[in-house]
Amino acid sequence: MMEHVPYLSVPTLLERGSGVVRFGTAPDGLPFLTYLAPPPRAEELLIPVARALGVETPEVRYHDSPLEALVGQVNHLLHHQVLQTLPVQGKSAQVLVVARPVQRVCGTTLLERLFVGLGRSTQMQPAVAMNTAVIATNEAQVSVFRPGQICLAFNVVTRQLVLLRKQLTPSGWPTYTFSRPFLEESLQSFGDGHIEVLIPQSVGWRNERLSLHQWNDYVSLRQQAPEADWRLVLSTTTVARVLRNIVLAMARIHLEDQVHGDLKPSNVLLGAQAAHPIDSLELRPGMRSPAMTQSWAAPEQVLCGAVSPQTDQYSLGLMLLQLLRGVLYGEEARVSVPTGGCNVAFHTVLRNPGVYIDPETAPVQRSAIERWRTLVERCVKFVPEERFPSMRDLAEALDPLIAEATLHGQIEMPLTFGTLVQGDDGAGSVGPCWLTR
Repeated sequence: MMEHVPYLSVPTLLERGSGVVRFGTAPDGLPFLTYLAPPPRAEELLIPVARALGVETPEVRYHDSPLEALVGQVNHLLHHQVLQTLPVQGKSAQVLVVARPVQRVCGTTLLERLFVGLGRSTQMQPAVAMNTAVIATNEAQVSVFRPGQICLAFNVVTRQLVLLRKQLTPSGWPTYTFSRPFLEESLQSFGDGHIEVLIPQSVGWRNERLSLHQWNDYVSLRQQAPEADWRLVLSTTTVARVLRNIVLAMARIHLEDQVHGDLKPSNVLLGAQAAHPIDSLELRPGMRSPAMTQSWAAPEQVLCGAVSPQTDQYSLGLMLLQLLRGVLYGEEARVSVPTGGCNVAFHTVLRNPGVYIDPETAPVQRSAIERWRTLVERCVKFVPEERFPSMRDLAEALDPLIAEATLHGQIEMPLTFGTLVQGDDGAGSVGPCWLTR
């Protein structure tokens, strides 16, 4: 049996300040629930201070004490640390902060889950900072990287979710700034995929198969068999189409004279209608990147050179390479990069890398291996100018390879987005939900 969990509406949550709340929809369409803890009370936090001042009674009373005014001030500070007024999308807004990192609350992105299923770690860690200021010859080209955790927050007025970036001041105190609106992912982004369900029986297992459009059947089965094994099954061609959608999303970003600079599976959200690259380094062509994720960074980033739209193309080439189960090979060069002060970090880059796709193991028709190899190899050229002129050109090169069904095989992804519980909104609506802690 699933645990029964009552949850609050957002307005009720804002009145009470704590409790279980429904904050969004998981990629499979079930509600997301999470618990918001109340801030601690000054009366509890100041007990050691009272003891140090000589209080010996079992219960500390602050009325008419030297700490009475301090209790009020600390409670005021605690309240405003959780309920803050910040600039949000150009307007002043009051927000209720959920200080836990959003990735811990919502889990990894769908694309990240898929790539883990392909058998490679995709570096969920955030980009690491580099000290490009000591290399840049023109200060205008130096951008600023502001590392920090991305956290959830409720807009008190609009009742909508936003994401904040939590950073630390030099003295270690937390501070929050608006990052972006909260975006939900959806399995509908995969179109023709399906769900395989293995339901335990008294003897053996029963197998069910659902399309991504059988929502009512899915919810019903989730309620009946919460202990079942649920997996999303996608064709390799479907994932290739998803990567093509990311290529087009990046093309739109590049038209605005922007370079993402940290494109990787954990920085892409797959919505029902479109792919959304997120958490970019907000670079312009010609800038030097102040940060990178080593496994996905283009050589020019590693070498502190100027970035361009082709910098993002390199990352997409690596995603395509992983989908095809291919590898890069070639001459390695070990380079050192300044990270501040007298410190350097060592990285490895491939000069003029080649691409190998094994015809025995790759999900590619033998007749198309050379075409796929040539395409990916061009994406990951050491010299940016030798890559495709634009993302649109890359999309046009991908189109016939996808349309001609040159890929085969399937990819499976477990469908678990938290702890499955029976959620109850107190108004007669009871159903399966994902509880995150």
